[in-house]
Amino acid sequence: MLHNIHVKPEVLRNANEAELLLYAHSSEAKKATAALSDGIIEFQFQTGSRKRKIKADVLSRFKSTLAALLGDLLHAQSTKDAQGFCWRRSNRASFSSTLAESRQYEAIKASWRQLGYLEVVDGFRGNDDWEGKNYYPDSQSTKWATRLRATPKLLKYLADFGIRPDNAHHHFKRSLGRSQPVHLKSSKDQATGRKKRIEAPKSPKLRTLEEEVNRINEFLSDQDFSFGPAPYLYRVFNNGESPDFNWNYGGRFYASGDNNFIQDKEYRQGLKINGLNAVSLDITACQLTLLHGLIGFELDVEEDPYQIDGLSRDDVKGQVNIIIGKGGVSKSETDSVNTKAERIEAKVVKRFPVLNYMRSHGWESLGLQAVESNIMTRTLLRLQDEYSIPALPVHDCLIVGEQDADRAEAVFSESFKDEAEVKPKIKREALDDLDL
Repeated sequence: MLHNIHVKPEVLRNANEAELLLYAHSSEAKKATAALSDGIIEFQFQTGSRKRKIKADVLSRFKSTLAALLGDLLHAQSTKDAQGFCWRRSNRASFSSTLAESRQYEAIKASWRQLGYLEVVDGFRGNDDWEGKNYYPDSQSTKWATRLRATPKLLKYLADFGIRPDNAHHHFKRSLGRSQPVHLKSSKDQATGRKKRIEAPKSPKLRTLEEEVNRINEFLSDQDFSFGPAPYLYRVFNNGESPDFNWNYGGRFYASGDNNFIQDKEYRQGLKINGLNAVSLDITACQLTLLHGLIGFELDVEEDPYQIDGLSRDDVKGQVNIIIGKGGVSKSETDSVNTKAERIEAKVVKRFPVLNYMRSHGWESLGLQAVESNIMTRTLLRLQDEYSIPALPVHDCLIVGEQDADRAEAVFSESFKDEAEVKPKIKREALDDLDL
């Protein structure tokens, strides 16, 4: 039994969740799942942990659980910082929205652990500040969930079926019916600064949003990405409890799974899509451009909007973001200007008078994000439906294969103009040139 595994706490902390939402898609995956299932059941009879023949419905749930765990273990192999570990809560309630069953999961975990197919670090705690080299696998603490990793023995077994970590996404697909493509959160709590997850009200609009994201995910699942398995995207809306909520706050795309290219630039460095180099298409001053179009002010997109005489570019960009973030300027034109920040704001507002009209037109950052994310959704769907071009969203930036950049830029620009009545300036950048 593999138990006292010597791994640094920070490695275990870097593990991602085994969501148990994958199913055996290819014929090879189905054969491997059946063979592994037969092997466990035979082992259980030999060891006396199983006395009776397994019923058909139980066997179906057993195989579903096995496939879900198998897919997550394979995908976890691509997480270098976690050295192939993933984690999974064991409480039964956490299995209700998965393809797995708690009882079958525990049986599989126990058998594979004994067979040498699975490395398991039971619920553990690190030292107080997580800077040391030791952890305590025999601790009763449940603060850190059990960590799991496929052994070389299991990986070799799967390789005989042609299944490897680098092609696992072709063999195991995510069940979109069990996934949650649209998340809804409350406004930020003033005391804690946190946003609570709330249940989205059922409506035709929600169904449309979910169908759009599911279509995008289904298309991406058939593509190859150099960072690992195809990402699972979902949209996050905010201010769900507001009286005027109508899917008009937030809505940006995020990615779950092992390789979060949206949050971490490292995963975008040198990215390849279907074996070919990718580039980023980044809208310059996206929210500022949106404001001009939505409120009806002219903006010369060929000029760098953040260049103002007497101010550094970083100060201008930072001040624009602050004003948009708080939904408008903090001072009226007749107020005195004393501090450095106030002087910068005055010059920025003079350069962009549209900022004076944000509040009267009801625009603020989350509202602009909703428009931005609708543009992104429209762009992704049109690229895949009309041109079979895979693309990845990074808020106001689009990542596509280098060979598809011209077409993607045109579609991105057209989608922006359709939503905001203004044509944006788009910067193209090779992903090898990213500033990390």
